[in-house]
Amino acid sequence: MAQEGSLYADHGSWFVRYWETVENADGTRTRKNPAHRLASVKDYPKKSDVIPLKNQFMDRLNKIGFMPGAGVSLLDFVDKSFLPA
Repeated sequence: MAQEGSLYADHGSWFVRYWETVENADGTRTRKNPAHRLASVKDYPKKSDVIPLKNQFMDRLNKIGFMPGAGVSLLDFVDKSFLPA
């Protein structure tokens, strides 16, 4: 499920907003809609100027994946998920 992200300017900065699923301490999952600051509007005055930064950031997230536990180490997986199950 690849996402494009939503690009917007706020308080003099460019942000990208995207969806991710977060696993809570009790084991339930919640969908969050975080924003990531990309650059200053002073450095990138036009929206078309900052689109490559947004694409680079979203490509990195899409490569990792948006599932909870994506990118977790093997040792953490074994200790916290595999052995308890």
